Amino acid sequence: MNEPSFRFDRLRLTNINGHPVNLEYPWMLLLDSIETLNEYMEIIQSTIIKNGLSKLITKSHRFHCTDNWEYAVEMGAMLSGRNIAIQSAILENKTYSARVDCILRYGGMYVNEKGGGFPISDDLEVIESRIKTCLIFPEYSKKDITIKRWEGGVHYYATIGNHTVIDAEGNQKWNTPEMAQRAAESFLLKL
Repeated sequence: MNEPSFRFDRLRLTNINGHPVNLEYPWMLLLDSIETLNEYMEIIQSTIIKNGLSKLITKSHRFHCTDNWEYAVEMGAMLSGRNIAIQSAILENKTYSARVDCILRYGGMYVNEKGGGFPISDDLEVIESRIKTCLIFPEYSKKDITIKRWEGGVHYYATIGNHTVIDAEGNQKWNTPEMAQRAAESFLLKL
C-alpha cells in the first residue's frame, strides 16, 4: 500500500480581473482528489470543528466568537433555531459538498490551516512546494503546540496547529499535560 502524500504550496496571486497584482499566500494544501479532501476533512477540519464546538459549549456568554467555525455555527443556529450540534453537522456537510464541487469543476483547490480556501487558477504562481507524507502544514514549531483537556475529563490532548497529534502507537490522549507535550514535540521532530 502506498503511503499518502500531500502537496503544500506557497502561492502568489498575479492577476485579479485583468489587473496585475502581487499577493502572496502562506502555505496552502492542494486538494486535487476526493481522497486528499477526505484526509483533510478527517485530520484538519475535524479539529477545527472540535475546537469550535468546544468553545461554544464551554463559553459563558453568546456572540463572543474567536474563530470562523464557532461564529458560523452560532449564527446559523441562532437564525435557524437549530441546536449547535445539528447546525455544525449541516455546515460540515455544506463545506464538504462545496469542496467536492470545486475539485470536480476546477480540478482542485487550495486550503489554508484555518479552513479557508479557493479554486486553483492560472492566476496563481507556485513560489515554493513541498511534498509531505503527514498532513501537517510546513513550518510549525513548539509555539504551535496546544495541550487541552475537556472540562471534567481526565486525559490530555495535543494539537499542532489544527492537527490532532497521534503518536506511533496510535495514542491521541495522555494522562498528564507533560506526556501530551512530549508526544507533540516528538511528532514535530519527524516533520
